[in-house]
Amino acid sequence: MGLQFFQQATGFNCLMYFSAKILHQTHLSAPATFAIFVAVSNFACTLVALRLIDRVGRRTLLLRGLAGMAVGMAVLAGAFGFIPDQGEVEHGAGAAAYAALLGMVGFCCAYALSLGNVPWVVQSEVRLRVLPWQLFWRGASAVRLTSRRWRFWQVFNQDLRALGTGLATATNWIANLLVSSTFLHLSRALTPSGVFALYAFISLLGWLFTWRYLPETKGLSLEEVRRVFETE
Repeated sequence: MGLQFFQQATGFNCLMYFSAKILHQTHLSAPATFAIFVAVSNFACTLVALRLIDRVGRRTLLLRGLAGMAVGMAVLAGAFGFIPDQGEVEHGAGAAAYAALLGMVGFCCAYALSLGNVPWVVQSEVRLRVLPWQLFWRGASAVRLTSRRWRFWQVFNQDLRALGTGLATATNWIANLLVSSTFLHLSRALTPSGVFALYAFISLLGWLFTWRYLPETKGLSLEEVRRVFETE
């Protein structure tokens, strides 16, 4: 569920839903055309990801992709800090506008190579860690005490795969709704530069989450994946 949350919370669909509006704010002459270019770059990198996911590995793709997403959003945030308001434009789009476009394309490509596709593969392989309230509902979770904190974890049995998939997908859509419905409000409250910086920070949090909690499952059977999580 964590990966599905970060898939939406990093702001990808905000760039897709509002790409023409965002690019219009950069004062580029044909924002709709550039928006199509951003979408096509995402599609092309999705095809590349299908070839890499079993060669490079899920964890590696996620870590590299999330780092690239953070950089792309940071470039986008920095570029918007130098883009003048509509009434202050004298000579059309400047270097900052093309830097913003580069940041968008870079973010979308990194997303397609990692967080856009890998969570769905991992979801089919790895059973989700339960929430504390599920311990009571299920009654079969293991509880481990570490030096840092209590960790509640369990690998879902085969009969709970549908439930786990449903919870993860619901998390994805709820996060999608929240992020997309708040983007314009946050953009006004924090400025576009501020909201993109926020998404860059969330991408870094996603990187830390992946580094800490997600083992590599490339080439492992479901039984081997289960043992990996049991011995983690």
